[in-house]
Amino acid sequence: MNRKRNKSPETGWPTWLEPLRPDEMSRRRLRNAVLSAASPILRAREWSWQDDVARWTSVLAPVAAAVAILFAGLAYRAARPETQALVEPLEIDPVLQPLADGPPAMLTSTLEPSVEEILAATIERD
Repeated sequence: MNRKRNKSPETGWPTWLEPLRPDEMSRRRLRNAVLSAASPILRAREWSWQDDVARWTSVLAPVAAAVAILFAGLAYRAARPETQALVEPLEIDPVLQPLADGPPAMLTSTLEPSVEEILAATIERD
């Protein structure tokens, strides 16, 4: 038996449930009873600092977003190539300059002390 087909056209309730449907007066009484039972509970609710913060976040969130966009725009403007041209180019130490066909001179130089220099420095120290 398919009960979905047997709906009342004006209420949308199934016809077999129609006798159980409350009338308008009963619905009003039920609504008033629920509201009167809930009102002391709602009035007794304490106000906390978190409620104030929640209220202010709805105001301050768009302000914070606007400030973030402003700072992002300023950072982008400061990093543009026109402003970069005003900075003096750095000079690289000649030791770190790469050779024409190889690694930097610092890696290939033989400025480390030889065995004779170490021996002479040890003898002179004593």
